[in-house]
Amino acid sequence: MEEIYKLKSQGMLYKELAEKCNCSDVTILKRLAEYCEQNNLEIPKVKKRRKQITLPMEEIYKLKSQGMSYRKIAEKYDCAYETIRRRLTEYEDELILRNKYLEILLYDFNKIIDNVLNKTFGSFYDDKENQKQDDYSFIKK
Repeated sequence: MEEIYKLKSQGMLYKELAEKCNCSDVTILKRLAEYCEQNNLEIPKVKKRRKQITLPMEEIYKLKSQGMSYRKIAEKYDCAYETIRRRLTEYEDELILRNKYLEILLYDFNKIIDNVLNKTFGSFYDDKENQKQDDYSFIKK
């Protein structure tokens, strides 16, 4: 455990320590916590963060919607399944916001078009019997 403590203090990851000791990272974490408690030591903090990776979210979204699990996707992109789950949730939230924004833009655009058509073609449309307010189907055909 003393060697594991030193390696962890030098920045080795729990996953790497687990591979070195041929056990799970949870086992390393528990044993290291016990060792530190018995010897009045603090559990070494991770000094370096993992390199942030760029994930192709559209592709991941397609894989998930085709039924692939978070774990399988994480294995494919060599990252934690929590990362896939979190980023996918963020991506879906972004899609929802984008769609709402586009709906608002489309609604505003249609109002502007109706207003422009009303001003432009309203004076040329003399057939009062057939004229309906905001109905420009005769132009759209």
